[in-house]
Amino acid sequence: MIKFYVINSASPYNIILGRPTLSKLRAITSTPHLKVKFPTPQGVGILKAEPEVAERCYRAALAMGETHKANRKKAALKQQQESVPLRATKKAARQAAHQARIAKQRKKRKFGQILTVETDPCMRDPPEPAGHPNTRPSPVEETEKIELVQEDAEKVVSIGTGLNETLRARLIHPLREYVDIFA
Repeated sequence: MIKFYVINSASPYNIILGRPTLSKLRAITSTPHLKVKFPTPQGVGILKAEPEVAERCYRAALAMGETHKANRKKAALKQQQESVPLRATKKAARQAAHQARIAKQRKKRKFGQILTVETDPCMRDPPEPAGHPNTRPSPVEETEKIELVQEDAEKVVSIGTGLNETLRARLIHPLREYVDIFA
């Protein structure tokens, strides 16, 4: 059984599932694909999110975080003002306003634009550059081809030529014994 707590809170999300809940549901999440898969008596259930809705929720959560930070700063400033004489309060307010202007200017310089990220699952892997085929890595040393089945040139494996005879024999024997697996 999974306990859910219903709270009255401003949130862009309908539900927040943590790791223990996902584990109990035996659910598998894929953030890039915006999907959750979980077993059901009829097979595998798939929960799909809409990219536009997910982006709106993300932006709303960011905005709520900024509002929360601003409210905390206002509350701290108010508490500070209540405990300080009036003259010191005016000076502190001027300094705080000056620091806020500087911070705002820095933020504009640093984060002048919001980067929109493409959430299309088809674009999750960048295409390979033209002229660079996906090649296998090459061996470090010279290799020799070993026929695993006598007189069958199709069932071969490559092994390094730098092996001593004992090690070479110990490697080739199980390869030939389990030819159905290796070739």
